[in-house]
Amino acid sequence: GEVGITLPPMAFLRAAPHLHAEPLRTLEAASAVEIVEARDEWLLVRVGGGAEGWIEARDVGLFDRRRAYGAPPAL
Repeated sequence: GEVGITLPPMAFLRAAPHLHAEPLRTLEAASAVEIVEARDEWLLVRVGGGAEGWIEARDVGLFDRRRAYGAPPAL
């Protein structure tokens, strides 16, 4: 899947795609996530160790794979 990184200082990986779902773990800023599925404002992601959970889409920045090699993206 597509790869992204978490943006806030701390983001919650949740058991289901809503804010009242049980937090499975916290992710520090710039944690790499693999996007498995997008649903409304949520992303199902896989993190290191193979754990999966839901994270708010606004908390994830996406990489453009075409920029993976060569010039860094302009920030």
